[in-house]
Amino acid sequence: QTGKAEWQEKFDREYGERNDMLSKLREERGVVLGRLRELLARQQEEDDKIKKEQDESRWWVEIEKQRALQEKNSVEAILTLQLEGRAYMERMRERMAGKRGKKGKKGKKGKK
Repeated sequence: QTGKAEWQEKFDREYGERNDMLSKLREERGVVLGRLRELLARQQEEDDKIKKEQDESRWWVEIEKQRALQEKNSVEAILTLQLEGRAYMERMRERMAGKRGKKGKKGKKGKK
């Protein structure tokens, strides 16, 4: 009987200790999981912020490329207009020179 009572007492004590340990571990697990969720949320916020900054950076690079392309196209258009304008002016000079040569000089009319 004594052996059985001692065994039962030892079992109850160890069972209580194990249950206390289990409860503490569950509490710790809850705390650690809460902290993990906080850290994961913070990491997600930082990842989102970095992604936003990268997207904005890519956007500015694209805008700069478009601006450079537009400037290049404007310069090309200006040069083309200048060349065409010079060619037109040359054709007009030649045409005017041809007209002057055919008509000749007319005398001055007016009071004598």
